[in-house]
Amino acid sequence: SDALRAACHDGGRLEVVVDGDLAGLDDRLREVGYGSGEGLTLAESEATDPDIYARRLADKWTVGPAGGETYADVQVRVRAWYDQLRTDIVAVAHGGTCRALMVSLGLETPASAAELYIQQGAVYVFHDGRLEKHG
Repeated sequence: SDALRAACHDGGRLEVVVDGDLAGLDDRLREVGYGSGEGLTLAESEATDPDIYARRLADKWTVGPAGGETYADVQVRVRAWYDQLRTDIVAVAHGGTCRALMVSLGLETPASAAELYIQQGAVYVFHDGRLEKHG
């Protein structure tokens, strides 16, 4: 998260240690950038820019808010991250990031992923061309 919501708790930095090493943050796994819509509710987004709001309802994958990203943009950066992996890892990310990876790996279509509910607190395991959800 650019707002550091995924890496901070109570104003302090969350530290994750794996095998004695401090785990790092990777910008390619950040949440979808909402540009001018950052921090707005859906109702506020609709009131601020009804045209973009309506276009996003019709096509969430390729239409983004002004100054923001599309899911297609996120798909490119998440795939770049995935392609450089050389071992099994644990990654913590937002739902939009998970949706983008699902599409990139051919597990969902853009249309189905855009509407897919991503359960908070669940573990999604991507392995051998499959997806398993735990929790």
